[in-house]
Amino acid sequence: MIVGPQTEFFGLNHGPLYYYYAAPFYHLAQWNPNIPLYAMIILNLSTLIPLVLLVQSLFKDRRITVVAALLFAVAYQQVEYARWLSNVAITIPMIAWMYYFLWQTLANNKRAFFTGVFTGLAIQGEFFLIFLIALCYVLFYLFSVSKKAVRNYHIGLLLGLSSFIAAEIKFSFLGSTTFFNTICWESF
Repeated sequence: MIVGPQTEFFGLNHGPLYYYYAAPFYHLAQWNPNIPLYAMIILNLSTLIPLVLLVQSLFKDRRITVVAALLFAVAYQQVEYARWLSNVAITIPMIAWMYYFLWQTLANNKRAFFTGVFTGLAIQGEFFLIFLIALCYVLFYLFSVSKKAVRNYHIGLLLGLSSFIAAEIKFSFLGSTTFFNTICWESF
C-alpha cells in the first residue's frame, strides 16, 4: 500500500504512514481496535518529548517547560486526537518533532535532515500541511540557513515524502494533477 486515506478531493490522498503505524497493532490484536487505540494514545503522548525539548531550548527555564508540558497533556485537543483511530492523530507528534528540529536548524544549522523528514511525515498525516514546506523555505531565508543545511533538508523531505513520490509515479501523477487542477486553479 503506497497511498493513504482519501482527502476530500478524488485522486488526492494522504500518505500511508497511518496504515504503516496501525497495521502491526491491528494484526497483534486480531483486529480488536483497543490495542491500536492504546498505541495511538502512546504515540500522541510521545509528543511531550519534542515539546519539552523545544520549550527548554527556547526559554531555558524548567518552570516554563513543566507548565507547557502540563498544558499540552491536559489540552482538550490532545486528549481528543489521542483517541482517534485516524490519520489525523499521527500528525501531532510529527509536527512537534518538525518544529523542534526546525528550531535547531535555524539556531545552529544542524538537524535540517530531520526537519525535512518530519515535515514529510506530518504532510503524510494531513495533506494540507504541505504549506510547511513554504514556511521552512521562508524561515531558512530569513535566518540565513547554510546551503548544506538546506540540501540536507531536501534529502530528508524526499525521504519523508517518498511514499507520495512512489504513488505519483505509479498512478501517473494523479495526485499532482488533482492538486493543481482542483485546489490551485480553482482558488484563483
